[in-house]
Amino acid sequence: KNTDILILDEVSMLGKHHFEVLNIIGQRLRGNKEMFGGIKLLFCGDLLQLPPINDEWIFKSHKFKNWETIQFTEPRRYPDLKYFEILQRLRVGETTKEDYSALYKRFIEYRKIMDNIDDLVIKPTIVFSKKSDVLNMNEKELRKLPGKTLLTCSIDTKQKTGEDEISFIDRKKNIIDTSVPEKTEFKIGAQVILKINYDINLGLCNGSRGVITDINFETTQLKVKFKNNEELWFGTHEWKSQAEDWTYKRTQIPFILGYAITVHSCQGMTLDCAVIDLGYSIFLPAQAYVALSRVRTLKGLYISKIAEKSFQADEDAVEYMEKLFPEKTWAIMTSFDEEACEDFLDEVPNKGIIKTNSIGFVNFLSEAGKIEPERLHKKMCNYTEEQLYNVYRKDPPQKIYLFYEGKVPEYFKKFNNIVNKEYTQIIEWQIDVDF
Repeated sequence: KNTDILILDEVSMLGKHHFEVLNIIGQRLRGNKEMFGGIKLLFCGDLLQLPPINDEWIFKSHKFKNWETIQFTEPRRYPDLKYFEILQRLRVGETTKEDYSALYKRFIEYRKIMDNIDDLVIKPTIVFSKKSDVLNMNEKELRKLPGKTLLTCSIDTKQKTGEDEISFIDRKKNIIDTSVPEKTEFKIGAQVILKINYDINLGLCNGSRGVITDINFETTQLKVKFKNNEELWFGTHEWKSQAEDWTYKRTQIPFILGYAITVHSCQGMTLDCAVIDLGYSIFLPAQAYVALSRVRTLKGLYISKIAEKSFQADEDAVEYMEKLFPEKTWAIMTSFDEEACEDFLDEVPNKGIIKTNSIGFVNFLSEAGKIEPERLHKKMCNYTEEQLYNVYRKDPPQKIYLFYEGKVPEYFKKFNNIVNKEYTQIIEWQIDVDF
């Protein structure tokens, strides 16, 4: 009742029915007929990722409308721009032959590393589409290790606000955070995945990979060496949630076994190194995209099986996203002075840009449906090829219209060197009309 802003992440997993029920609950509890009873909503996520389970897409609800939308365009997870561009096409189901070829090479690399995978200290996580495959793999690999097993069981409690008494709760009530399981077994040498954002500056966040190098059985602590060579001791961690006057808490070691994980479980994670099954076990659109997009670089990706039919996007989700974020277009003309433009970088993302001082030309493009009138930028710039590339990579348009008189200006030739032809189409338009 006292909530001002509700933030919900991974919104693609919130279904239409669940969304509408929550809306009614919010309205009734707060006595307010506005959306969610007047709570401000901040939904984050990618509707081209995994769909809700046993429900329809949230955007199919008649209540899901009139949102102010913001699209992030700068990749923070991916230092490998080529890989990022492959993922951008894959998420909308437009994978090219070149993309498939690049991914197939990672299938070849997987076959190479299998010969000496036992020599790797920190092995890549295997990403399966089915939970049964994950459980079997983790159990099988743990049993291979010699030595004593540490069994950790979570402590699940509840406490009423203002009272000192703490009581244990029934785990079956699903009130507590279950991202870390109730029971987990560990051994020295076991591959593990960190389940909390421990220290972003050290690069230790949800999804960081490591190997157990020591165990203190008396204090129930693990010593873990991570892929970035950081080695630290970890005890238990507390996950808290609140409902009305009660605080619910799960206390558990913040690790899970990292030999294998499901696609659903890894949504939201960042993996440095993974083996992904992209064969016929993929049974949902976007499953392949979600699995691949967890990995930061092509170099950290290994593919155990691969089939072209796996690279599909959900048609309804693609159609909705295209309406939400229409095609991006740049339109560029050189009919006046090419002075340096300091605000060029700020104005490019998500905008079509017309470089012209001719109002008649702007009206012509607008009436032709090429571009909106307010997307007008009257300055031109003489950026170097490197500077243009930095602009382009932040938010590559699907089309670039190059308008000019006479021969093709040298400025336009730079675009041929920076543009990814598989993603962006360059359309040259020689102007012989006097506006």
